[in-house]
Amino acid sequence: MTCICDALDSVAGSTWFSALDLHSGYWQVLLSLSARPKTAFTIGRGLWEINVMPFGLCNSPAMFEQLMEKVLQPVPASACAVYLDDILVQASTYTAALANLRTVFELVAKANLHPNAAKSSLFRQENSFLGHVVSERGVSTDPTKVEAVEKWPSSTDGA
Repeated sequence: MTCICDALDSVAGSTWFSALDLHSGYWQVLLSLSARPKTAFTIGRGLWEINVMPFGLCNSPAMFEQLMEKVLQPVPASACAVYLDDILVQASTYTAALANLRTVFELVAKANLHPNAAKSSLFRQENSFLGHVVSERGVSTDPTKVEAVEKWPSSTDGA
């Protein structure tokens, strides 16, 4: 699996960012017919098999990451970072950002995968990605991720 730090390292030199999140990413991947019996479970009098990649199987994250890397392989790492169902498309100019995003959308559509528009943000000069904020200045911690820690009450017992 891709290391988050490697995905974040790829943003160097970029000024335009688009973050895409796939809609229920795992569930967009059909299991092979031979894999489905391995997911079987019973409820009442019925035997059920899962038809799509489920959360919780030990190999689901690695297989999904492998799929995403294969789908986006034509896009250079300097233009696109992927971690599971999160995709960051970046470029140093707006024109290049548009071209990169068009390519990513075409590849994702060709693979019959669907981004979640509500959780995606396009053409920003500062964008959230994997719990960080990416911008022309580099990578920083997303303030919304540390807010709870900052608001945690201080110890009053002297310890």
